[in-house]
Amino acid sequence: MSKPDLHLVNAIDEVERQFRSVMRRLPGGVSIITAGRGDEITGMTVTSLTSLSATPPRLLVSINRQASSFALIDRHRLFGVNILGSDQQELASRFSNARLKGWQRFEGIE
Repeated sequence: MSKPDLHLVNAIDEVERQFRSVMRRLPGGVSIITAGRGDEITGMTVTSLTSLSATPPRLLVSINRQASSFALIDRHRLFGVNILGSDQQELASRFSNARLKGWQRFEGIE
């Protein structure tokens, strides 16, 4: 190809540029999905987070309907995405499957 990147983003669109920059650095990451409001807040560790598009910035995450967080995501129709670094394995474990890791509620996490 003669062009280094056929999908160059106009420098004016900062959100799109930042989104592409983050997604380029996420080869196979681990994330925590948080959901809920008020006293009903929960979270779960996922590895199924994928970039869907940059225009507009969209992510795809696969969540089992039997997962404890699914009901809150379904009810409130929104969720948060927290992309973890390699030094955050303990945090990823804390939000892992309750049957395997002693899952705890989101309270007290900073």
